[in-house]
Amino acid sequence: MRKISGKITCETKNDIASGAQAGIRVIDCGRMDAPSKTLGQQIINEPKSFPINFEIEYDDAFVKAEQFHGQYALQCTIQKDHQYLFVNDSRINIVSDHSKRELSETKDFKVISL
Repeated sequence: MRKISGKITCETKNDIASGAQAGIRVIDCGRMDAPSKTLGQQIINEPKSFPINFEIEYDDAFVKAEQFHGQYALQCTIQKDHQYLFVNDSRINIVSDHSKRELSETKDFKVISL
């Protein structure tokens, strides 16, 4: 098991609607012809404002796998009543050095308002 932590920010807004839920996931997004697989996640109920700090413990068995493809990323959605309020709109890769199979331990990133 491994951990990654960081903070999520948003340039356009500081307040988050009451009752919202933030989901931050470590995903395997390089599986051909298959949906992404969640390797670890943190759910934060009722985040009040940005920045949102997170820490996720995730399964890192893929680092030792023979077919390491280096397509591992962070994903964030913030929802209220099944409606998306914020998402990340770019890939947040957690592989810092593919040739050495090194992973980031911290990663800060931005989400956009929908």
